[in-house]
Amino acid sequence: MVSMNKPSLATAKKNSILILNGSANIAVQRTIVVLGVERGGTSMAAGVVRALGISMGQRAGLNHEDPLFLTDEQDRLQNRIKIRNSQEAVWGFKVPKASMMLDFYETHLRNPFYIVVYRNPVAIIDSWLQRGAGAPLGVMDRIMTYQNAIFDLMRKTKAPILMLNYERAVQNATMKLLTVESIAAFVGIELTEDLHDRAIGMMTGDGHGYVNLPEHFFAVSPASETLVSDDELSMVETDNVRDATGWIQHEKVSPRLIYTPKTAENLPKQFILEIEFDHGGTMAVETDPLRIYFNFTGEYFPGHCARPPVQLGKNRYLVQTSGQASAIAFGPLESNVRFKLALRFYAVI
Repeated sequence: MVSMNKPSLATAKKNSILILNGSANIAVQRTIVVLGVERGGTSMAAGVVRALGISMGQRAGLNHEDPLFLTDEQDRLQNRIKIRNSQEAVWGFKVPKASMMLDFYETHLRNPFYIVVYRNPVAIIDSWLQRGAGAPLGVMDRIMTYQNAIFDLMRKTKAPILMLNYERAVQNATMKLLTVESIAAFVGIELTEDLHDRAIGMMTGDGHGYVNLPEHFFAVSPASETLVSDDELSMVETDNVRDATGWIQHEKVSPRLIYTPKTAENLPKQFILEIEFDHGGTMAVETDPLRIYFNFTGEYFPGHCARPPVQLGKNRYLVQTSGQASAIAFGPLESNVRFKLALRFYAVI
């Protein structure tokens, strides 16, 4: 007879979320704050909140982080909080380093609702290392510092807190659905079928990367010549920023070369972009120095830009969008550089 090892004392139900200081009465005016460590799942949680219809900042892009709250200057933060309070009854932000200013936020935010994301520390360290940032013990020290600060808040605050287990939340379709339903109930959003789909779509899975809001979707990838049709798209260069020989000088890290469709309201959902690129020795192509921006919200910012690999000479890309980008623009990764671009746009075969 062969003996078999069997598990015992198994937990019947696995939860991805635990609630502290929960209340049946949700304040009409409230502020949603997503806390945790960089690379620790905060972007996923903030993306779900955005997909549910809560504003997390006009310039929150692929990582769903509001750059206006990256500052440590309390006077600026107070002013920005007042502005957001005057604009919206319910709003929020995600900035991991806010974990180090929780006494300030607890004092100045209007009815804060905290979403605290926990991810396996080894997975966080691995994510940092794969991006060439930090050292294992340094990242672990950062994790412990942030979590100690958050725990100190938990012991003192009377505000509602949702604790989210990242690995369990993205484990499978059932856990994703339960997580979305729990977050929606916590922040006071009534779920519709459309909101279900939008929010679940923000949960890609452990290590599977960022995802933008569906209406802000874009992708730029190298394309083969076989995809290029003979149908050249008509695009308009909106400003004359080139000198007499075609060079564009960039004193700042911002796009100056902007193109809009000549006969359509928005860019096509997919097209071929052909770029003849020259930088005159002012840029290192190894760093992928060219930024390609998409205008979804009336402005251009890093959260809505791609950095595809680029070489001197001809480059060809497949561009995909949601169909809601009104323009495409080009800028450098660094300031005080210049480049020359010859651009052509083609329909996809």
